Amino acid sequence: MKIMFYCEHGQIPNIGMGHLYRCKELEKLLKAKGHKTEFMEDDILYNDINVLVIDHLDSQKGLIERTKKANIKTVLIDGDQEDAAKVDLSISAVLNS
Repeated sequence: MKIMFYCEHGQIPNIGMGHLYRCKELEKLLKAKGHKTEFMEDDILYNDINVLVIDHLDSQKGLIERTKKANIKTVLIDGDQEDAAKVDLSISAVLNS
């Protein structure tokens, strides 16, 4: 299975590297299980992926819509409620959000 990561990290002064570190740890685990992984530099979708992991606080509505049209499973980490309702799996550290 090919899994792609899209995460925010250090792109603006108040965004740290936590999203990237979290995704890098997930990548290690997935590679150990035999999966192929890749990181996106922008929100361009590639056709040969099975799962897209989005770790981004801002809404990714357009990217999520494109993954649905391409039949790519989508995992959202720490996204907003509206986006969370549109993905296959939403993981949030915030309870009752």
